[in-house]
Amino acid sequence: MKKWIKRIALSLLAIALLGAGSTYLWLRSMGLYRTPVYDTQAPALPDLKHPAVLVFTKTNGYIHAQAIPAVNTLFQELAREHGYSIYTTDNGAVINARDLKQFDVVIWNNNTGDVLTADQQQAFQSWLEHGGKWLGLHGASGDHFQWRWFVDEVIGATFNAHTMTPPHPRAKLVFEQRNHPALAGLPESFWLTDELYSFSTPPRAKVSVLATLDENTYMNDQGWFADSLRMGDHPIIWWRRVGRGIAVYSGIGHRAETYTIPEYRRFLDNTLQWLAAETATPGE
Repeated sequence: MKKWIKRIALSLLAIALLGAGSTYLWLRSMGLYRTPVYDTQAPALPDLKHPAVLVFTKTNGYIHAQAIPAVNTLFQELAREHGYSIYTTDNGAVINARDLKQFDVVIWNNNTGDVLTADQQQAFQSWLEHGGKWLGLHGASGDHFQWRWFVDEVIGATFNAHTMTPPHPRAKLVFEQRNHPALAGLPESFWLTDELYSFSTPPRAKVSVLATLDENTYMNDQGWFADSLRMGDHPIIWWRRVGRGIAVYSGIGHRAETYTIPEYRRFLDNTLQWLAAETATPGE
């Protein structure tokens, strides 16, 4: 009898270990539990004409494997349409004083984890404060929790949770500041299905809000998890001045399909044109 119990216990242990190992490998495949890798050799930039756009895709955390290429494709299309130069890279060493001066707009495309060295952080801060134009998409707000300047002065809010049950609910996004150039030609609101971020404190006092989420349209479906998601006032897209520069952040964009929504594509197109048209010379 004891041998029988022992065999069952060993079998259950083996199953548990196999399950744990499979879960770990699954999480690793999504980019989690990696040792951060920092780049020190900058890529060779092509010849660029202004306006020039950098799309930066480096991750040291979760990998938005569908959204990142969707964003790259979208901005390549927009740059081609407007005659902008564009360069896409996951090499963090491109964030240096010399190379950043070549770009009018820098887009952080779903970057996760700690992706820059201390010197690269300083180069980015100087570029932005001296007139750079930055657009951060979705996962970009999860970068550098220990880099307080980035969290407090660029994002303006601390990410703390996202929707879970379901992970991609259908929700209503409501635009504000209808006369802002980033919202030209857009309706008062539209519906989308996406992973929706929440922040520890509503950032309205620090930023200029462009869009909010109507929590009544999705929060009830989140069950017990709603308590950690509910903000009351729920900004999800905003912009702010950072020195002489401009930072725009959108928490929308986990799913590749989100970038095919006409209203969201129009917003990103408007935002790119607005930032590229600003006259301050970055990096000087």
